[in-house]
Amino acid sequence: MIPIQDIQQKYGTEMALILLCCRVFLKTEKSTALGSFIEQHPPDWQTVYELSKTHRIRPIIYETVIAADHLNARFKQQLKQFFLNHSLHAFHCQQKATRMISLMKQHNIPVQLYKGIHLSQQLYNHLSIREFGDMDFIVRKEDIPRLVTVLKENGYKIEGEELFISFKEDYLARQKDVVCYADTPEGTFLYEFHYKLTGPYLSMDIFFEDLLTPNWQIGDEFSGCDYLPLVTVNHGVADFYPSLRCIIDIAVLMQKCTTNQHYRLIQKLGGYYALNAYIVKQLFNIDSNQLPFQRNQKLITSLGEKITHRLLKKKETGRVSTSSILKASFLLRDGLSEKLKLIKAAIKYMLTPNYQTAPAKQFKYRWLYTLFTPQRLWQYIKRHV
Repeated sequence: MIPIQDIQQKYGTEMALILLCCRVFLKTEKSTALGSFIEQHPPDWQTVYELSKTHRIRPIIYETVIAADHLNARFKQQLKQFFLNHSLHAFHCQQKATRMISLMKQHNIPVQLYKGIHLSQQLYNHLSIREFGDMDFIVRKEDIPRLVTVLKENGYKIEGEELFISFKEDYLARQKDVVCYADTPEGTFLYEFHYKLTGPYLSMDIFFEDLLTPNWQIGDEFSGCDYLPLVTVNHGVADFYPSLRCIIDIAVLMQKCTTNQHYRLIQKLGGYYALNAYIVKQLFNIDSNQLPFQRNQKLITSLGEKITHRLLKKKETGRVSTSSILKASFLLRDGLSEKLKLIKAAIKYMLTPNYQTAPAKQFKYRWLYTLFTPQRLWQYIKRHV
C-alpha cells in the first residue's frame, strides 16, 4: 500500500485526504486518522469537493468524513446537499426501473436491472451510497427490435434511431446497447439496454451468460458476488479503470467474495483480475489470495503503476482514451492470433461510421456511408492518436 504521506507529497493534500476517506470507508484505516490528518494538514476544501465529484464518490466521502472534527462548514453543506439530492435521484430511479420492467413484462421482453441502483443495493446494501446517473438494463439481442418499437410507442426517444431503422443489422453488430431518453420533470433521463458487454473494436465476444451463474437467464436475479466478473469487464476491459469509484466497487467485491468460483473466463480476463488485485492493494491495502490465474507479474506491475498514477493525478472528469484501452488489451492478450484479431477489429472500428460521428442523412444512402469512411478515420486519429 502506498503510504498517505507519499500520496500527499506527490499528489497533494487534497488527494491524500480523498484516499484516506476511501480507506476508512473500506475499513483498512481507522476513522480517527481523518481528524488527525485534517488538523495537521488543512486542505483546500473546494478542491477536495471537486476531486470527490471527479471520481464520483461524493456519497462515500460524505459517509466517512461528515463526523470528523475540523471540517469546513461550506464543504460539509455541499456534501450534505449532494447526498440528499442523490438520495432523491436514486429513489426516482427505483420508481422508473419498476415502471420500465413492468412495461417490458407486458410485451414479454425480459429485462434485468444492472449496475446503478442494482449494484448499490447488491454490493453496498444502500440505495444512495454509490454515485450514478443513468439506468442500465440487460436485454437479449434478439429482443432489441421489439424493445425499440415498445420504447417509441411509449414516448421514449432513441439515440441513433436513423441508423437503427436504415441499417438494423449493422447497428446490432457494431453497437453494444440501445440508448434512449425521456424528458421528465427532473430533466432528461437516460436508459441503456445492454445486449453485449463490450464494443466490437475490442474483438472480445463476452456475453452476460458467460459471466453469471450456470443456467442464468435474463430476468433472473443475481448476487453481489456475481458482479465480480461483470465489473471487471465494465471497469477494466471496456473503460480501463477511469475513476476511484470503479476501484472501490472492485475493492468491496474482493473483500466480500473470497472464493475462486466468482472468477470466470480466466483465459480472457485473467490479466484484468490480476490488475484489479494490484491496484486495490496499492490504493487500499486489500489482499487477494484467491486469484485463480497469475500472469506476467512485470507487465501487471507496469500497467498497475500507470493506472494508479493516472487515478491519483486525475483532476477532471473524462473517459480513458480508446487508444489506451486498446493498448492495454493488446498487451494482456495471449497469443499472436488474439493480438491480430484485436488489430483487425480496431482498424475496422476506425473505418466504420456510427450515429455519433456521422450525420443521419449519410446512413440513408450506401454511397454516402462509404464516402464518409476517410473522414471517420481522420476524426479518430485526431481524437485518440
